[in-house]
Amino acid sequence: MAFKSIDDATASLDKKSEKTRKPITFEMVQTIAPSHAMMEKIEAAFGLEDVDYEKIRDTLQLNFLRENDALCRVLSEKALQMHLERIVGAYVASAWGAANFYSNKATEAARLNSAFACDDRDEDRDGVAGFESKRERAREFAAQMASQAYALMAAAHGAIDAYRDITGQDWKPFAPRAEASQRVERRSAQSQMSAFERC
Repeated sequence: MAFKSIDDATASLDKKSEKTRKPITFEMVQTIAPSHAMMEKIEAAFGLEDVDYEKIRDTLQLNFLRENDALCRVLSEKALQMHLERIVGAYVASAWGAANFYSNKATEAARLNSAFACDDRDEDRDGVAGFESKRERAREFAAQMASQAYALMAAAHGAIDAYRDITGQDWKPFAPRAEASQRVERRSAQSQMSAFERC
């Protein structure tokens, strides 16, 4: 893509950075991870062990409170809050990654099973008797990934609850200051665009 000026290149970089820097929230995780009702259906349909959401959430919350007790005598209030923000962010990011992976695998399983109606596709036919078909493996793998995403969402939930208990504030994902990052990107764009100038 050719840019007419440094300003055009900078504007393009600014738009790109806005998309890539979008902070991950717990609400985003909830939109793609399996809900409580969905998880009950998945566990029943695939005979999976129940994922105790409440127990995972409570355990993580208790662990955070214990960590706080151990660190509060050494760290200042602000330092402890920053530490907790980062740790909670890591849990939410992990849950987000697992939820995305589950969503992709569920989509893939749905695609394979919808193709089953087509009798002319060799790859959609059952394999050797006694072996799982590709469709069955896809369904079962998606179900397993649902359990993992659900468990990690529970862990993130517990971390967020603990953060609220300790700080008295709702956790928010860290978002770098847009102005500072844009200045850096603008200088980078100017430096790169200057390479195209004739000597």
